[in-house]
Amino acid sequence: MTEPERRILEILRNRLGAERLDGAIVYLAQEPLRADASAEMGDVTLVAPWDSCVAFADLEPGVNWGHACRYFLIGEDSEAVCEFAAQMPPFLKPDGPAFRLLHRGPLAPQWAVAAGME
Repeated sequence: MTEPERRILEILRNRLGAERLDGAIVYLAQEPLRADASAEMGDVTLVAPWDSCVAFADLEPGVNWGHACRYFLIGEDSEAVCEFAAQMPPFLKPDGPAFRLLHRGPLAPQWAVAAGME
C-alpha cells in the first residue's frame, strides 16, 4: 500500500470508526475527480470542490444491492473530506469511473469483494 493510500485509509478510519471499517470493503477510483468536476456514481452525483480522490465504502458487504454505503471525496493535497450517504455502488454504470480494491476489513467476507477487484 502506498503512502497516499495509507493516508486515505486513515482518514476513512477516523470518519467511520475502526469497528465499522473492520466490516467494510473500500474501493478507490483509479483517477481523481478534478475541482469543479462532477461524476454520477451509484445513486448520487459527486461534485468535487477541490482535486479529490474518490473512495467508495461498502458498509454492508454481502448484502444485496441497495444498502448502506458511502462515497468520500478526499483532497489530494489536504485532509479535506466530503462524505455522501448512498444506497448503491458505483459498479452499476458501465461508463462510470474505474475502481480498485483499497481495503477489505477482517470482518468483511472475501466473496463480497466486487468481481475482478480481488
